[in-house]
Amino acid sequence: MWIILVKLIITALVTIATVILLVFNLKANRLTRLSIQQMENARKEEFRPYVLFDMEFDATHVFMTLRNVGKSPAFQVQLQLDQDLKVWNSLVGEEIYTPKDMAITDEIEMITPGNEFREWVDFSDFFFRNNENISNLSGKVTYQDAAGNPYQFLIHLDIEPFRHRYIYIRKDMKSLVQTLERIRDHIKKL
Repeated sequence: MWIILVKLIITALVTIATVILLVFNLKANRLTRLSIQQMENARKEEFRPYVLFDMEFDATHVFMTLRNVGKSPAFQVQLQLDQDLKVWNSLVGEEIYTPKDMAITDEIEMITPGNEFREWVDFSDFFFRNNENISNLSGKVTYQDAAGNPYQFLIHLDIEPFRHRYIYIRKDMKSLVQTLERIRDHIKKL
């Protein structure tokens, strides 16, 4: 009788241990499946297009740039800005042009990896003078990969620091020119 009871207890313990191992095995398999899915998703994300919008400011010019920093081409690239900036005023005078008049806001068929679409906006002086009430840009860039999967890059760009950088450069340039003129005058006296 005791032998049967011991066999039943051992059988019950083996059954419980088997169930516990089965549960751990199922969880391990689930984690493995999730890990494989994450690796597949990471691989897809690694080889997709990434199109970024940037405004480039230097001492005299302003540019808008759409840049594909991904590893595959971006198709049907479309830039939409929420603000109506004034552009090209240094060239056209009285007429008011906005980014909607620029080629960069037309649908761009394709931007290949590592390449960009860059367009001149205006001279820095005119740009900041004509857009002094705008300190932040917002909008979005929409595009697709080769399979037609849609992507979106949201734009939140603070241009105020560039306005101050431009002013600083202008002041610095003026003092540099004055110093060079003094050097020139001094050389003439020699």
